[in-house]
Amino acid sequence: MNKRQLWLLPLFLVFLTGAVTAFSQNEGGKRLKQDENFIIGKLGNGLTYYIRKNENPKKSAEFFIAHNVGSLQEEENQRGLAHFLEHMAFNGTKNFPGKNILNSLAGIGVKFGTNINAYTSMDRTVYNISAVPVVRESVIDSVLLMLHDWSCYISCEPDEIDAERGVIREEWRRGDDARTRMMKAISAAEQSGSRFADRGVIGLVDIINTFTPETLTDYYHKWYRPDLQAIFVVGDIDPRDIEARIKRIFSGIPKAVNPAPRLTYEVPDNAEPVICRYTDPELKASSVRIVVKFPVLKGEERLQENFIKDKLMADLFYDMIFDRITKNVKNRKTQYKTAVPSLGEIYYASRLFRITAVQNKDEYEKALINILSDFETVKKYGFGEEEFKTARISKAARLKLDGNRNKNPKNIDYVHAAVETFTRGNALPDLKDYYTLSASILKGITVADVNDFVARNFGDKNLIVIFAGAEKDREKFSSDERVKFIIDSIRRAPLAPYEYVPDNTLKFNAVLNPVKAGVPQAFGEIPGAEQVTLPNGNKVIWIENKNPDSMIYFRAARKGGFASEKEDSLYKARIMKMYLGNFMVNGLDKKSYSRFLADNSIRLMQNMTERYDLWLGSFASDNPEIFFQTLYLSMCDVKADGASLKEYKQKLSKQLSDTPAPLQLFKDSCQALLFQRTEMNRKLTPEIVASVTADDLENLYRRHFSDAAGMTFIFEGPMSFEKARPYIETYLANLPCGKEKKEYRTVAGDVRWNKGEIGLRYKADSKVSTKASVAVEIKADMEFTPHNYCCARFLTTLLRDRYTKSIREERGGAYYVGVTDQFAIYPDHYVTFNIDFDTDPKLVDELVGCVWAELNDVAKNIPDEKDIDKIKLYLNKKVNSKNKNEISYLNQALARVLDEPYVDADDLSVINSVTAKDVRDFTKKVMKQKNFATFIIEP
Repeated sequence: MNKRQLWLLPLFLVFLTGAVTAFSQNEGGKRLKQDENFIIGKLGNGLTYYIRKNENPKKSAEFFIAHNVGSLQEEENQRGLAHFLEHMAFNGTKNFPGKNILNSLAGIGVKFGTNINAYTSMDRTVYNISAVPVVRESVIDSVLLMLHDWSCYISCEPDEIDAERGVIREEWRRGDDARTRMMKAISAAEQSGSRFADRGVIGLVDIINTFTPETLTDYYHKWYRPDLQAIFVVGDIDPRDIEARIKRIFSGIPKAVNPAPRLTYEVPDNAEPVICRYTDPELKASSVRIVVKFPVLKGEERLQENFIKDKLMADLFYDMIFDRITKNVKNRKTQYKTAVPSLGEIYYASRLFRITAVQNKDEYEKALINILSDFETVKKYGFGEEEFKTARISKAARLKLDGNRNKNPKNIDYVHAAVETFTRGNALPDLKDYYTLSASILKGITVADVNDFVARNFGDKNLIVIFAGAEKDREKFSSDERVKFIIDSIRRAPLAPYEYVPDNTLKFNAVLNPVKAGVPQAFGEIPGAEQVTLPNGNKVIWIENKNPDSMIYFRAARKGGFASEKEDSLYKARIMKMYLGNFMVNGLDKKSYSRFLADNSIRLMQNMTERYDLWLGSFASDNPEIFFQTLYLSMCDVKADGASLKEYKQKLSKQLSDTPAPLQLFKDSCQALLFQRTEMNRKLTPEIVASVTADDLENLYRRHFSDAAGMTFIFEGPMSFEKARPYIETYLANLPCGKEKKEYRTVAGDVRWNKGEIGLRYKADSKVSTKASVAVEIKADMEFTPHNYCCARFLTTLLRDRYTKSIREERGGAYYVGVTDQFAIYPDHYVTFNIDFDTDPKLVDELVGCVWAELNDVAKNIPDEKDIDKIKLYLNKKVNSKNKNEISYLNQALARVLDEPYVDADDLSVINSVTAKDVRDFTKKVMKQKNFATFIIEP
């Protein structure tokens, strides 16, 4: 619904649920152990339920209903109605007419779009009511009754249906751009010959505009029935009590009589290559890709440990091909600019392996030959022992990191896993044990296993070739006959085996003698925080917490940044910041360094802002020394590689010299109107880029990131200072420190915004798109205080709700209206509000009028206190549901170090002190300054 999206599944679930390839296995393969804490049952009418107690967060629970049907079940005259019905569930049910579901939930702090949502896919429809406070039994019964109504008592009133047509049209229009159209065409090519190819979830606009209510209810009554439904409740609840309530509330739903069978669909094999050419008059990007379909495990096989093994082998296969392509591009051994492999799936029906290449100039055919040769080389020779061992080490590191992050699964994590079990037939193991089991299985996988995986799954059939580009490129795409000839020739060619060259790794050869640090002292009022000053003048703040994920988070900061540079060197500093990820560390190039970090569960990067030099990262608490060695080398042993710098400068110069696309030109024009020109936002030129040398960049790097003078290092994690002391005294205390940058100035680089009313309306040269995009920006001088921060937060939430009603529901003018706020403290304190939406060009002026009408109304009239109380309820619930172990003090310590104002977003005393009048007065102050910008781009 509002901001509808497929759930962003946790890492463990993505790992668990990926469709996997078929492989031979022994009879009676070992079954995955099921999570015994789930209560799973089925009512007499066929409805299934999954219930589990979990206390993350406490006093809260998740309530879901999943329907094992989606757009695949639609008839030709119903295309798009599975998704339309999902919308109707929020527009009235038997026991909750109109908007009563949303209104009732708002009264307990459960917010539409954030805690209440739904999604429709081709094979399932899932509704959720999340983060429900379960302190009252009446709340539990009410929420279960809402799921009961979503089971088979959605009203589908004709007036509500007509009102929702506009919302669905605008949801379709949001995707009416060149890239989305291209991706839809590519998906259709991948799904060719199957029902999946013509059952896109959004459906057909003509049907959305004209279907009768009876057509919708025909789909509804045929497919929304208990034998295809499941209820999921996970949280701080009594499972047996919830089971009794489900039996009482849901048993009365009638059992389906002569139910229509739910058919499943296959994606057929193709013996001959499927060749697709897609062009779009508005498409700027172009590419050539190969896609290979390969099968999934089904039925009993999905419940066995081999399900995990097969997924691990698919990941290793992908990792090794990715490594080969990356190295070939780096060593200029390719006939394409770049290529990216990926793994995908067509729901439950098939898996996909893709290689997408960006060709050199118009050389699509050369790029195709190259990626086909890469793939055929793998098929012919498989992988070698050394590259396999490297890939397995990397995969083990990722599993370890993911396991650490998921030691204490959240309530919603368990729900997502159970939904996969019900809709896709997956096992339901205990998530706490899942990564340990996966790591154990990974250890037993050999290179022979992976090569057998390749041989079994990738033969000469199921190949798809897709060309995509602008309309003018069509004549440059190879013909069907030519593509088939190329494929046949490569398969017959005597391809040479791949020669694997291992990545270099960091080598710490420096001899450092520990330098004794003093006795740490308590740091401010932050729980568990201690501070010590090192002999070289640097400070270390160590915050010990009980976070169960075993990660230690890191920041380092000092005054400096662009403000410490002279005006005539700012352009060099800007380029150095852009180049940061490309510096060589200890002789390692970007790729080798990145792999080393990943293999050791380390995240480490640097940043330069207008006033500060910063480091940030994280590392596993069981391997601290490697992090400290890496940090030391990343500060002290860094070079700008000549070859990569030359290539980087060439790419940057080309970007700067190319004529910008209309959309980019529009965005540049908006920025020019919003902000005054300074050296910090002056457009770079190819001549400026060419003038910057490797010495320039290395000198700037040393100045901002190697010289540690004045740096404060902040750590937070489940480790004591005393345990970390040896690493601090060996590595941090030995960092080189020059003269501390104690002062900095307000420089020409300070980007100041233009005041007053600003507007730009641009008619894009759109040949196909029907979408207009509107962005409204309001700025106001405003002191950054806890009270003002909260007032901005309340205004943003209030406007979202009002625009949902006035623009989305009443006018059907936009699928979603985004409202955000942001405070800035440099060069002055000010607040910015951004309001944006996509719409029909014919509605632009009316909807822009709605934007200003709501703002002016809040500034003039005190909002309804009930609306403010609902926001307070939501924020209180959100704060109170947080696990204390998850609360971080890192940013609070950083703000103190930098002497910046700090606002605790979870301070309930401030949140609860805000009144409706405060919000009105705050809005009035913002609007009175009349710093308004309206930007419109339309076809």
